[in-house]
Amino acid sequence: MKGKQRKAGALLVVFVLCGILFTGCSRMGKEENNMSKDPKEQRAADGEVVRKRAEELEKQVVVTIGDFEMTMDKMMFFLYSVENDGTVKEYYYQAYYEMSFWDSPYDESGATMRDFYKDYVMNSAIQYGVLYQEAVKAGLELSEEEKAENAKFIDDFLDVASAELLERTGFTKEKLTETLEFMGLAEKYYDAMAESFEISEESVAAEIKKEDYKEYSTEYLYLSTSSYDSEYNLIERSEEEKAAYYELMQGYLEQLKQGKPMEEVAEQNTALTYTTKVFLADEETVDPSYRQAAAGLENGSYSEVVKTRYGYYIVRMIDNNCMDSYEAARKELLQAKEDEAFAKAFEELQLSYPQDINEEVWGPLVLGEIAVVPTE
Repeated sequence: MKGKQRKAGALLVVFVLCGILFTGCSRMGKEENNMSKDPKEQRAADGEVVRKRAEELEKQVVVTIGDFEMTMDKMMFFLYSVENDGTVKEYYYQAYYEMSFWDSPYDESGATMRDFYKDYVMNSAIQYGVLYQEAVKAGLELSEEEKAENAKFIDDFLDVASAELLERTGFTKEKLTETLEFMGLAEKYYDAMAESFEISEESVAAEIKKEDYKEYSTEYLYLSTSSYDSEYNLIERSEEEKAAYYELMQGYLEQLKQGKPMEEVAEQNTALTYTTKVFLADEETVDPSYRQAAAGLENGSYSEVVKTRYGYYIVRMIDNNCMDSYEAARKELLQAKEDEAFAKAFEELQLSYPQDINEEVWGPLVLGEIAVVPTE
């Protein structure tokens, strides 16, 4: 749960549901082939196959963490979740780069994304295994609300999962319930650890200064006075046309000052662009004329018509003390400090939990080919 792994249960849930929707077409062919069979008999037959698969996976110990044996039935949820995310990436890599995402290089050592994510899964499983055992020692339990959320996810998952998918993974309602409870308790212990870290707001404020994140939230109307030809050469309108456009913008400004919303004014002319812009006061990517016009505005007030080489703006200030970027930077730093504190604490904690990976089970596994149903 370090860094982006914190609340991994929630992230894995997203990967699972997105992956099922993405690969859902693989479900249809198989179900169509079974339409001649009695639906109740077919469901019973499918359920028995999945149950046997779950029992088979439960016997395969992947890694021992202290006194806890992480068996393949629980590990399968981690594998399937990550493979689903990779399945979406694989589709786009094949479509746009004509190469495999899984086999693309991760670093200069020759490791591939397949290698990286396999290590990621094992490291995640070990973290969860250690924290789960600590949670049990501490007497932590899931709340009724958390159990209900898990139950809803499982129902939603089983409602859209194909028979083939379930046969590969052994995902029964019972096994998924056990796995999500295991993950939930581990995350509860992580939260308890995080609360014990002494990370003061003052230390963050000393590093993230508000004045460095002065930000404007604005909205504007824009009328272009230029375009590009087929060879991307800039074509500017004549001075007479620009003058006429300027007069139009002056008229729109008067309507705005009389209280008409920008969105309504924009509806009067299809050439008008209406949108919002949030930017740092010294952001160089924003047109200097636009920045200068916004800088002197009070909240709710309008600029005069702003002339640029490419067109005319009318800027309205929504919030001249917007703190979105500051808050984002502050939260990012807080999370980084929390991750650092967790990494240090976990390094010491896991010394009490010797780890033994069963290479006979883990070694032959090829990520991307374990749990996901191949798409055609």
